[in-house]
Amino acid sequence: ADIFDTAFHLDGVAGALRITATADVIATARVYDVNVQTNIGTGTAGQFYPGLPAELAIGAGDSTTVIGLAEQGGTWRSNVALVETTGHSVVLNIERLDASGQVLFTYTGYRLQPFEAKQINRVLQFLGGSGTMNNQRVRVTAPAAEDEGRVLVAGSRIDSRTGDPFTIEMAGEPTAPAADRT
Repeated sequence: ADIFDTAFHLDGVAGALRITATADVIATARVYDVNVQTNIGTGTAGQFYPGLPAELAIGAGDSTTVIGLAEQGGTWRSNVALVETTGHSVVLNIERLDASGQVLFTYTGYRLQPFEAKQINRVLQFLGGSGTMNNQRVRVTAPAAEDEGRVLVAGSRIDSRTGDPFTIEMAGEPTAPAADRT
């Protein structure tokens, strides 16, 4: 079911859900298109998205990487999603790296507001790319010590012909001890 519509009575919106509980909770989502045409009729195409605990969010001095991104004309495109988890703003640096780890482009000063969820569509083009790009990655860093915000990051690689996406989870560990994260 469309939780934004059924629970919050909002139509045509997208975003992230923040779930708080006094017991352990497992949350998942399937983000999908209900109007995909195939040779046997209309169906859905979408991707599974796991609920991520706030403890995985990166904060000041931390970085994370999303791997396996590609942009190839009408074949592939890639998006990156960012969600601030603490209710504080945060400024990020976002880098595009090639398969060997060379930094190809850096975007500094990308700001997220408290609890903001943003998706950067065609992230490799957003980060200075053009043409065909294979096996690239994006590194997101929260460099400013004065920022209290923390960010979860995920990627999607989408088949441009069918709209079929798959989820790419963030990699790497935050440097702050778990007890220091909220």
